[in-house]
Amino acid sequence: MKSICLLAVLQLCAFEVVAQWKPTTNSIRVGIDAMPTDGLEKPSIRYQARYTKHLLDDRLLIGASIGYLRGNSVREVRNGIYVLENQRRRMIGDISVFYDVLPSAKQALRFGGGPSFISRQDNVIRSLGYSIQDGDAYRIRVERADYAGNFLGYHLVVEYERLLTNNLALNGRVGWTDAKRDFPIVLAGFGVSYLLH
Repeated sequence: MKSICLLAVLQLCAFEVVAQWKPTTNSIRVGIDAMPTDGLEKPSIRYQARYTKHLLDDRLLIGASIGYLRGNSVREVRNGIYVLENQRRRMIGDISVFYDVLPSAKQALRFGGGPSFISRQDNVIRSLGYSIQDGDAYRIRVERADYAGNFLGYHLVVEYERLLTNNLALNGRVGWTDAKRDFPIVLAGFGVSYLLH
Protein backbone atom coordinates (compact mmCIF):
# COMPACT_ATOMS: atom_id res chain seq x y z
CA MET A 1 0.00 0.00 0.00
CA LYS A 2 2.85 2.39 0.88
CA SER A 3 4.49 1.67 -2.49
CA ILE A 4 1.26 2.50 -4.34
CA CYS A 5 0.87 5.77 -2.42
CA LEU A 6 4.51 6.72 -3.09
CA LEU A 7 4.14 5.94 -6.80
CA ALA A 8 0.96 8.04 -6.97
CA VAL A 9 2.71 11.01 -5.32
CA LEU A 10 5.68 10.78 -7.72
CA GLN A 11 3.36 10.60 -10.73
CA LEU A 12 1.48 13.65 -9.49
CA CYS A 13 4.71 15.62 -9.01
CA ALA A 14 5.95 14.63 -12.47
CA PHE A 15 2.63 15.68 -14.01
CA GLU A 16 2.85 19.05 -12.26
CA VAL A 17 6.39 19.67 -13.53
CA VAL A 18 5.39 18.79 -17.10
CA ALA A 19 2.31 21.01 -16.84
CA GLN A 20 4.42 23.98 -15.69
CA TRP A 21 7.07 23.59 -18.40
CA LYS A 22 6.28 25.44 -21.60
CA PRO A 23 8.43 25.32 -24.72
CA THR A 24 10.19 28.52 -25.74
CA THR A 25 8.67 30.14 -28.81
CA ASN A 26 10.81 33.30 -29.09
CA SER A 27 13.85 34.81 -27.42
CA ILE A 28 15.70 38.11 -27.27
CA ARG A 29 19.46 37.98 -26.72
CA VAL A 30 21.87 40.80 -25.91
CA GLY A 31 25.58 40.17 -25.72
CA ILE A 32 29.12 41.23 -26.46
CA ASP A 33 31.77 39.61 -28.65
CA ALA A 34 35.52 40.18 -28.65
CA MET A 35 36.68 40.42 -32.26
CA PRO A 36 40.17 41.24 -33.58
CA THR A 37 40.23 44.10 -36.06
CA ASP A 38 42.91 44.64 -38.70
CA GLY A 39 45.33 47.39 -37.84
CA LEU A 40 44.48 47.34 -34.12
CA GLU A 41 46.59 45.71 -31.43
CA LYS A 42 43.72 44.85 -29.07
CA PRO A 43 40.45 43.07 -29.95
CA SER A 44 37.43 45.30 -30.44
CA ILE A 45 34.09 44.75 -28.71
CA ARG A 46 30.95 44.14 -30.74
CA TYR A 47 27.62 44.85 -29.06
CA GLN A 48 24.86 42.66 -30.47
CA ALA A 49 21.10 42.18 -30.14
CA ARG A 50 19.30 39.14 -31.61
CA TYR A 51 15.69 38.10 -32.01
CA THR A 52 15.15 34.35 -32.45
CA LYS A 53 12.21 32.15 -33.35
CA HIS A 54 12.27 28.69 -31.71
CA LEU A 55 10.80 25.75 -33.67
CA LEU A 56 10.48 21.97 -33.29
CA ASP A 57 10.35 22.00 -29.48
CA ASP A 58 13.33 24.36 -29.24
CA ARG A 59 15.62 22.23 -31.44
CA LEU A 60 15.62 24.47 -34.54
CA LEU A 61 16.14 28.25 -34.23
CA ILE A 62 15.99 31.02 -36.81
CA GLY A 63 17.30 34.42 -35.75
CA ALA A 64 18.19 37.89 -36.97
CA SER A 65 20.79 40.06 -35.24
CA ILE A 66 22.41 43.46 -35.53
CA GLY A 67 25.77 44.37 -34.03
CA TYR A 68 28.04 47.40 -33.78
CA LEU A 69 31.82 47.33 -33.44
CA ARG A 70 34.10 50.29 -32.82
CA GLY A 71 37.87 50.16 -32.42
CA ASN A 72 40.59 52.77 -32.15
CA SER A 73 44.34 52.65 -31.78
CA VAL A 74 46.95 55.24 -30.85
CA ARG A 75 50.55 55.63 -31.94
CA GLU A 76 53.36 57.18 -29.96
CA VAL A 77 55.14 59.77 -32.07
CA ARG A 78 57.92 60.57 -29.63
CA ASN A 79 58.53 60.91 -25.90
CA GLY A 80 54.96 60.46 -24.68
CA ILE A 81 53.31 62.28 -27.59
CA TYR A 82 50.48 60.21 -29.07
CA VAL A 83 48.15 60.59 -32.04
CA LEU A 84 44.91 58.77 -32.78
CA GLU A 85 45.86 56.23 -35.40
CA ASN A 86 43.44 53.77 -37.00
CA GLN A 87 39.69 54.04 -36.38
CA ARG A 88 37.52 51.08 -37.38
CA ARG A 89 33.72 50.89 -37.47
CA ARG A 90 31.63 47.84 -38.36
CA MET A 91 27.87 47.39 -38.51
CA ILE A 92 27.20 43.66 -38.84
CA GLY A 93 23.83 42.08 -39.54
CA ASP A 94 23.38 38.29 -39.41
CA ILE A 95 20.62 35.89 -40.38
CA SER A 96 21.24 32.64 -38.48
CA VAL A 97 19.89 29.11 -38.41
CA PHE A 98 20.81 27.02 -35.34
CA TYR A 99 20.29 23.37 -34.46
CA ASP A 100 20.42 22.21 -30.84
CA VAL A 101 22.14 18.83 -30.40
CA LEU A 102 21.32 18.48 -26.69
CA PRO A 103 17.85 17.06 -25.92
CA SER A 104 17.62 19.00 -22.65
CA ALA A 105 15.20 21.62 -21.35
CA LYS A 106 17.85 23.34 -19.20
CA GLN A 107 20.82 23.58 -21.53
CA ALA A 108 21.56 23.79 -25.23
CA LEU A 109 24.53 23.24 -27.52
CA ARG A 110 23.80 24.83 -30.86
CA PHE A 111 25.63 24.77 -34.16
CA GLY A 112 24.62 27.32 -36.74
CA GLY A 113 25.44 29.93 -39.31
CA GLY A 114 24.10 31.93 -42.19
CA PRO A 115 24.62 35.04 -44.31
CA SER A 116 26.20 38.23 -42.95
CA PHE A 117 26.02 41.83 -44.08
CA ILE A 118 28.97 44.03 -43.05
CA SER A 119 29.08 47.80 -43.39
CA ARG A 120 32.63 49.09 -42.97
CA GLN A 121 33.88 52.61 -42.21
CA ASP A 122 37.58 53.13 -41.54
CA ASN A 123 39.75 56.18 -40.98
CA VAL A 124 43.43 55.22 -41.07
CA ILE A 125 46.79 56.97 -41.14
CA ARG A 126 48.56 56.89 -44.48
CA SER A 127 51.62 58.85 -43.38
CA LEU A 128 52.87 60.41 -40.18
CA GLY A 129 55.76 62.77 -39.58
CA TYR A 130 56.98 65.36 -37.15
CA SER A 131 59.59 68.08 -36.84
CA ILE A 132 61.12 69.74 -33.81
CA GLN A 133 60.71 73.48 -33.45
CA ASP A 134 62.09 75.73 -30.73
CA GLY A 135 63.71 72.92 -28.79
CA ASP A 136 60.80 71.11 -27.16
CA ALA A 137 57.97 72.07 -29.53
CA TYR A 138 56.87 69.46 -32.09
CA ARG A 139 55.05 69.98 -35.34
CA ILE A 140 53.15 66.81 -36.25
CA ARG A 141 51.93 66.09 -39.77
CA VAL A 142 49.25 63.41 -40.24
CA GLU A 143 47.76 62.30 -43.54
CA ARG A 144 44.56 60.23 -43.23
CA ALA A 145 42.40 58.23 -45.60
CA ASP A 146 38.77 57.11 -45.34
CA TYR A 147 37.61 53.71 -46.52
CA ALA A 148 33.99 52.60 -46.66
CA GLY A 149 32.14 49.68 -48.15
CA ASN A 150 29.36 47.15 -47.78
CA PHE A 151 30.08 43.45 -48.05
CA LEU A 152 28.16 40.18 -48.04
CA GLY A 153 29.61 37.12 -46.38
CA TYR A 154 28.78 34.33 -43.95
CA HIS A 155 29.25 33.33 -40.32
CA LEU A 156 29.58 30.06 -38.40
CA VAL A 157 28.84 29.87 -34.66
CA VAL A 158 28.88 27.32 -31.83
CA GLU A 159 26.77 28.44 -28.86
CA TYR A 160 26.22 26.95 -25.41
CA GLU A 161 23.28 28.14 -23.32
CA ARG A 162 22.27 27.37 -19.73
CA LEU A 163 18.83 28.11 -18.33
CA LEU A 164 18.90 30.19 -15.14
CA THR A 165 15.15 30.67 -14.65
CA ASN A 166 12.07 29.93 -16.78
CA ASN A 167 12.65 33.16 -18.70
CA LEU A 168 16.38 33.85 -18.37
CA ALA A 169 19.40 32.07 -19.85
CA LEU A 170 23.14 32.71 -19.95
CA ASN A 171 25.12 31.75 -23.04
CA GLY A 172 28.63 31.77 -24.46
CA ARG A 173 29.73 31.40 -28.05
CA VAL A 174 32.66 31.19 -30.45
CA GLY A 175 32.53 31.68 -34.17
CA TRP A 176 33.86 33.00 -37.44
CA THR A 177 32.66 35.77 -39.74
CA ASP A 178 34.00 36.20 -43.26
CA ALA A 179 33.17 38.59 -46.08
CA LYS A 180 34.67 39.22 -49.49
CA ARG A 181 37.04 42.20 -49.63
CA ASP A 182 37.10 42.36 -45.84
CA PHE A 183 39.22 40.41 -43.40
CA PRO A 184 38.05 37.22 -41.63
CA ILE A 185 36.94 37.76 -38.03
CA VAL A 186 37.19 35.23 -35.22
CA LEU A 187 34.80 36.00 -32.36
CA ALA A 188 34.21 34.87 -28.78
CA GLY A 189 31.63 36.28 -26.43
CA PHE A 190 28.77 35.82 -24.01
CA GLY A 191 25.22 37.05 -23.63
CA VAL A 192 21.93 36.90 -21.78
CA SER A 193 18.68 35.70 -23.35
CA TYR A 194 15.13 36.49 -22.33
CA LEU A 195 12.84 33.59 -23.25
CA LEU A 196 9.22 34.03 -24.30
CA HIS A 197 6.75 31.13 -23.94
